[in-house]
Amino acid sequence: SGVVEMDPVCSDAYPSGGGVNPRAGTYLVKSVISPTVYAILPGNVKAKIASPEVASALYGADWEKRIMDYADVFDANLTIGQELMEKVPHNGQTVKKAGSADVYYMWNGELSKVDGSVTDSVRTVSDAVFAAAKMGTGTVTVGTIWANPSQKTGGSTPTPTPTPTPTPTPVGG
Repeated sequence: SGVVEMDPVCSDAYPSGGGVNPRAGTYLVKSVISPTVYAILPGNVKAKIASPEVASALYGADWEKRIMDYADVFDANLTIGQELMEKVPHNGQTVKKAGSADVYYMWNGELSKVDGSVTDSVRTVSDAVFAAAKMGTGTVTVGTIWANPSQKTGGSTPTPTPTPTPTPTPVGG
């Protein structure tokens, strides 16, 4: 059948990696004992979503389907960030406008165009939500934004690459 059984002595020898929380901007989370819904930001930071309207603007009309319940014991993996009260993409979120193939990544309060193909965890936002975000001048790669899935220390921080400014060609030369 292709299934290989592993001796428990062998598997018990591996230390725990400490678990991996949802990647920033992908899912919403809540504790099984509380109705409060949070977005995950880079660095394993949870930010309370202020209202269903904010959740819908950032995560779509079906935002409730993106909520993951987690056991309280895993709450220790997360720190509390600033509440998300505005309909503006948050750090760690990949977004695009309806009808556009261009994907943008929010980092340090600025949207940077993603250089490469992103098909997973991209939220489609309204023109108003997109326009509410500050536009960066550079690009980021897919590999850079997803380089540290555990969001623990030692990962890379996405740094937009500046978009080159074209050099004008002199007339007649």
